[in-house]
Amino acid sequence: MTVDARYLRQTAAIGAELEKLGFKVEEVRPEIGAIFGAGDSDLFPRAARIAGVQEVREEGRVQLPPSDGDTPQ
Repeated sequence: MTVDARYLRQTAAIGAELEKLGFKVEEVRPEIGAIFGAGDSDLFPRAARIAGVQEVREEGRVQLPPSDGDTPQ
């Protein structure tokens, strides 16, 4: 979740609201306006309606190529 810059001081409270919805909040980072956690995607629209929530999105995945001496990581 991304928290709107105007609500950074309320990041912990927003995290508590997300937990009430059923999200498992794993980390709250008010200094960067982010809340990390897990929850069913059917909860996303309800989470997006919480005051101060700017964006709700699923975790992305990144796959690096196999390491070798010729390929920088």
